[in-house]
Amino acid sequence: MQMESNDQTVFASQHLRPALNAAGFNGVKRLVWDHNWHYGAGPAGIPHEVMAYNNGQAQSSVAGVAYHCYESPEGSYTVQSAFRDAYPSKEVHFTECTGGAWATNAAANLERSLLRSW
Repeated sequence: MQMESNDQTVFASQHLRPALNAAGFNGVKRLVWDHNWHYGAGPAGIPHEVMAYNNGQAQSSVAGVAYHCYESPEGSYTVQSAFRDAYPSKEVHFTECTGGAWATNAAANLERSLLRSW
């Protein structure tokens, strides 16, 4: 499912958070993005867009960002670091890290991701 950043912001702050709180799930953390560091031709900008949209409306409703730990095209992990620098109070999670043609050694992929991203 694709949601534009403004739609994610409105959904998280005006619908999801109130519904979860009303149902007694106050401790559920909401994360944005949950995809690769790069998307299409460049760095994934949606996490920053969600956090900045409408004067930061979603920041009180979103715990942080979720990334898949795949190496970016230029061989660095600057996307995750840039998010952490821009929003130091927000959490950064890895929600997927596997192997495949793009990363044949899943353990080494995760190790490189952790060492280079912080």
